[in-house]
Amino acid sequence: MTDREAVAALLAAHPPAAVVHTAGALGLGSIAEDSVATLGEIAAAKVLGARHLDELLGDTPLDAFVLFSSIAGLWGSGGQGAYAAANA
Repeated sequence: MTDREAVAALLAAHPPAAVVHTAGALGLGSIAEDSVATLGEIAAAKVLGARHLDELLGDTPLDAFVLFSSIAGLWGSGGQGAYAAANA
């Protein structure tokens, strides 16, 4: 989902009637232990994926456009601080 060209190719090959974006990347460690690069990599699947889908689909009529976020964004997730932050 972080590769815009790959997402564009997928959408061209398989035009969707609806989109449900549930991508995520798990990383083990607390926010204090993770580097900025690690935080960016983990958040990219959620953030860039949603952005690419939005931009590439533009005004395409869809039955649904759903962005899913884990409850970890609210409650946290032990040892997965960056994943929880990405979901928030």
